[in-house]
Formats: sequence, C-alpha cells, structure tokens
Amino acid sequence: MLNHWLIDLIGHLSGLSDAQLKEIEKSLPATKALIDLLNRAQPIIEQAQSLYAEAEPLIDEAKKEWQTVGPAAQILIDVISRHVAKVARRQRRQRRCGRR
Repeated sequence: MLNHWLIDLIGHLSGLSDAQLKEIEKSLPATKALIDLLNRAQPIIEQAQSLYAEAEPLIDEAKKEWQTVGPAAQILIDVISRHVAKVARRQRRQRRCGRR
C-alpha cells in the first residue's frame, strides 16, 4: 500500500512513466525491501502503541505505590520509565519512517 502510494507520488511529481518508475524501483532493492518490511510491521507497531497507551496509567500508579518504599525503589522506577520511554520513541521513529 505505502509502496504503491510512494510510486504514485514520485511519478506524479517527477513526470516519469510507470515503466521508468518500475525501473528505478528495481535499482533500489534495499529501499523496496525496507518499505515492504515497514508495511508488514505496521500492525505490530500500532499494537505496541496501543499497549503503551494502556500501560502508561499503570506505570504512573506504580510510581506512586513505589515512592513509599524508598530511594532504591525510585531508582528501579526511573530505569523502567526510561526503558519504556526509549521503546516508545523507537516505535514513533519507526512509524514516522514507515509513512515516508
């Protein structure tokens, strides 16, 4: 889907024929493979974003619970939060790359 959209957009903007676009596409196999992979990954990325949205309030509640445990618990919470945020940033970056 994204692959066809990209070809149509490039073709429209460049004025190249379908045959010329197909020839360009053949000369960029890694780019085509990446676009295909991102298309296949899109449902997984969307599911991960949904799960993160569901987990975020639980993370906040867990932070409140663990704050009473002390500094050691706070360190653990910070590590977990950074990891979750890093995963979320990676997912957003992958999603942006998939839409180009």
